[in-house]
Amino acid sequence: NGMNVLEKNGFQHGTVLTIKSDFESCLKFDKFCDEIGRRSHKDLVNLKETVTGEKESFKDSVNYVRHTERKIGKVKGAKQTFKSCVNFEDPQNDDLPIDNDDGNNICTDENSQFLLRSLAR
Repeated sequence: NGMNVLEKNGFQHGTVLTIKSDFESCLKFDKFCDEIGRRSHKDLVNLKETVTGEKESFKDSVNYVRHTERKIGKVKGAKQTFKSCVNFEDPQNDDLPIDNDDGNNICTDENSQFLLRSLAR
């Protein structure tokens, strides 16, 4: 996981500097991938049904697209295609994005390490 390289260079942990929306998007993307894995092992449904939420909508807690204005994938328009093909539940009031994100939030070391591990997958 790269921790040994950090330790060799005299560091005890890594720090990720990011804005809240990008951090939320990364965490939810990791949950989305875990949910696809869980569903694919649970019912042995076909890949399309698993990835699109055709039979069972995905909970909003894994909706990583809602938290970013960035494009996804390398193909132009992939984000809009993804949004129209994948079924997510509506967000709950307590899970709505925070509009006043000034980008000055610093993630805890534990959260930063979790994010790094997620991105390394």
